[in-house]
Amino acid sequence: MQATSSASTRGATESAQWRCRRDLLSSLRQVQLRLLEPGSAEPGGEQLFDRAAFKAALPEVSRVRLEQTLLAEYPDLRPYIERLERRKSQQSVDTLSDIWECSRDEARSIADKLAEVGFFERRTATGSWFVPLAQ
Repeated sequence: MQATSSASTRGATESAQWRCRRDLLSSLRQVQLRLLEPGSAEPGGEQLFDRAAFKAALPEVSRVRLEQTLLAEYPDLRPYIERLERRKSQQSVDTLSDIWECSRDEARSIADKLAEVGFFERRTATGSWFVPLAQ
């Protein structure tokens, strides 16, 4: 039973990561095409996307991923995600415990769930969690 659950979680995480990459590439393409319309220079060398395209695309991809994927698919995690709004992208178990007003063990468990669904990345070296595409 445990192996199935682990495989299922891994599959869901990989699927979420694929959707995120697909959405980012789609948004990058749209932004890059808009940048080229007025006749601005193409990205240098073998680059497909200009740095400005990344800068413009990331906030929209993050917003869509948060609203249409994470909050829609995991409504039980909404209160925890919302309490992180406008906070630093990296958090420790102590800061999460303070933000969510819960014990360290509860904060660790919630953060691990948020990592499973792709909101956080676990930084084992520092014992912290990081928001990869800061909302």
